[in-house]
Formats: sequence, structure tokens, C-alpha cells
Amino acid sequence: MKKKYFCLGILILFTVFIGGCGDGNFFDIQSIMKPPQLSEDEELIKSVIDRKLGKDFILKYPQRGDYRSAIVLHNFDSEEKNEAVIFYQLGDEKNAIHIMIMQKINGSWNILGDYLEYGNDVDKVCFGDLNSDGRDEIIVGLADSDTNLNNLAVYEVEKDGMNEIKLDDKYIEFSCLEKNGLFIICPSSANDSFYTKLIKIKNKKFSESSAIKFGETITKCNSLVYGGITDKEDGIFLDYTNLDGKIKTEIIRVSGKLSGNTNKIYNLGSSKRDIPILCKDINNDGIIEVPVTSTVEDVAGAEKKCNTNMINWSYYDLENEKFKSIEKSVCNYEMGYNFFVPDNWDKNIICSIDEKYQSEKFYEQHIDTTVNKDVGDMLLEIKKISLYEWKSINDKENYVFLGENNGFVYLATISKKENELIISGDDLKKNFEIINKL
Repeated sequence: MKKKYFCLGILILFTVFIGGCGDGNFFDIQSIMKPPQLSEDEELIKSVIDRKLGKDFILKYPQRGDYRSAIVLHNFDSEEKNEAVIFYQLGDEKNAIHIMIMQKINGSWNILGDYLEYGNDVDKVCFGDLNSDGRDEIIVGLADSDTNLNNLAVYEVEKDGMNEIKLDDKYIEFSCLEKNGLFIICPSSANDSFYTKLIKIKNKKFSESSAIKFGETITKCNSLVYGGITDKEDGIFLDYTNLDGKIKTEIIRVSGKLSGNTNKIYNLGSSKRDIPILCKDINNDGIIEVPVTSTVEDVAGAEKKCNTNMINWSYYDLENEKFKSIEKSVCNYEMGYNFFVPDNWDKNIICSIDEKYQSEKFYEQHIDTTVNKDVGDMLLEIKKISLYEWKSINDKENYVFLGENNGFVYLATISKKENELIISGDDLKKNFEIINKL
């Protein structure tokens, strides 16, 4: 069984309320962040800023995304010149973020533009060629905790100067889709749902496709992933929470424009799930898998339900309009773990849990009628104990050590019986992942 890496991904923390959508900023992240060690170029840039502004300013760090530095170095084109984006706030400002763009010419850093934007923090920054001129644009999201709505600005770096373009709509989330443009999720006027746009830049203005409005009421958008639906077609995979508290996945086909039902796949009801496990590419083939969950049955008469899920990691077959499973994993979100299993575990195992001792056991299931279930061989036991308890155990060689997290240790005991359902200790260690509950 190949090694698989399981990841919940990063939850997009915002909630859509009647009065707006929250960005999840419950404390000032700037106050607890330790500035990283600056590179040589960053030190030079910092000295230019010091000379221009003096000392009464604060560097602002993007809160999400791939770029988390207050000074982001990026090459916008194929030329050897380097550019930089700097985020800062003056000492007496609370609702304003400055965005400075600089370029390195003959060893010196020069300011190309310095823009003042409304917002409390930098949400995230990304880069993409939105106008097809061969140069990347700067795409900056700005969080406004006062209104719980976010603003977006785009900057074109051109040979004859800079051009700023602002999005009129507030956004909930956005993602740069390589050559396909900028995908944006916006709250609807009713503030209980949202719509999407796919935009590019034409003649120094946004050129947008028709929007798709989601009819279902959304309370939280959990994840936005861009990747392959098939090996020939890309799409947006959007995980969101609806009113009943279930997480659901929608897939939007991206072919350069959005055009209503032609591009959106609506019939993904089987993707509904109770646990916040999100879409991802589990085998690094470029195709995004959706977690389709079912419940692992409990041992008959169990006092405590396991609440354990069998996850079928599935791609969406466009031709037949249904999911096709490629891998399976077992997830106990409450205990905080997930591990990939052989196909023959599906519908052939049952479980029991001992809440007091934080232990879950998996058994082979024998079925003699549709009602009565006999417990077969015990295949595997997983325990979660404190690090202190682990240090006091003398017979450590009798356990498979699976990992440590937040002062707890995960251990496994594997049956020594002959049974085709038994997973070896080596395979279990390769395929075991600890989940940080969200």
C-alpha cells in the first residue's frame, strides 16, 4: 500500500451572518508574530522604507496564503529585474494599509508606487497574469474586521508605470487560477448566500464573466482548491457548510468563463459529511479527490458510539456524473487521527471505543443475518494517551508508536493472528496522520 499523506488543509475562517461575513480574526495576530530574519535584499528594502517613513510604522504580515512575509520578493516577468511588495501601516492608522511596490535596478531598490487601501489587515496576496501580457499582476486582499467584509485590489506592473484596479464587490475568498483568471466568491445582497465570478483584466479594467449564484444558504466556506477534475479539465472544488451543519462539495468547471449550469455541477449530494475533511489531491497526480464518507458500524450493544468514518477518496467522473473511489481511509475526528486502509476494510469491519481510556478497537465483522452481527478477530487497537503515561510504560516494544501531538501520544496494538484484514505496523505508520481538530 503506497504511502499517503492526509491533510485537512487550511480552513478558510469566515462565517456568513445576517449582518455580514466574519473573517475569524479574534485577536491581533500582528502582536504575537515574531519578525523573521530578513534576507540581504529585504534588509536593503527595509532601509529604503526607514529613510522614507522614519521609524513610526509597522510592517503588516498577510494572514493567509502562500506568501506570509511583510516584504514579498517576486519576479513579475522573465526579465532579471526583481520586484517587491511591502505591506505597512503608519503608527497612528487603524483602518488603512499601505502597499508599496519596489523594483531593483542596478543594485538599488526604487519605489514604483505606494498605495493606501482601506482595511485593518492584509488577508492574503497572490500573483497571476490576468491581462495576458506576460507579466504577473499583484492581487491583494484586505481584511476589514469592522464590517467583516474584505476588499480586493489588483496592481499591474507595466513598463511605463503602475496601474491600480479595485474590485467594487466585497469578497469572501479568491484564488488565482493560473491562465484562467481570478476566481472570486462574493456575498450576495441578502447576505445568506454567495455568488462567484471569474475575472481577467482588459484595457486596464476588470472583464468578468457571468456570475453563478448559489441557491443554498451557506454559513461557512471551508476550503477553495483549484485543480484537475480529470487529466484534461480543471475546476474549482469548493467545500462549504450549509444550514444543517453538514459540509458539502461543489465543483465548478473552469473553461475560461462561467456560464450557469453549463459550468457548475450541482448533483454532489453524496459529498455531504459531518466532519471537516476537505478536498485535496491525495496521490499527487493533479486530480482533486473528494472525501465521500460513510459510518463504520459499532459493535452491537456498545455503550458509546465510535463516530468513526470510512472515507472513500473519490474523483468525479464527468461522463457518468458520479464519484469513483480510488483510496479508502478510516477517520476518527474526535480522537484526532486518520489512516489509509486496504479496500477490503470497507463494510468488513466494526469498531468499539473506550472513552475513559481513549482507545478504539477494530474487529472483523461476521454477518449471519441482516440483523445479528458476530464480532470476529480483533484486528487493531489505537490508543491516545498522555506523554507522561507513555514515558511511564515499561513494555514500549509491545506497541507501534504512531506519533505525538500536543502532549498526547498515539499507539497501536496489532493482532498477531492470521487474517487478510490485518495491517502491518510498517504500513500503519506510513499511512497514519494526526488531525489537528479545527
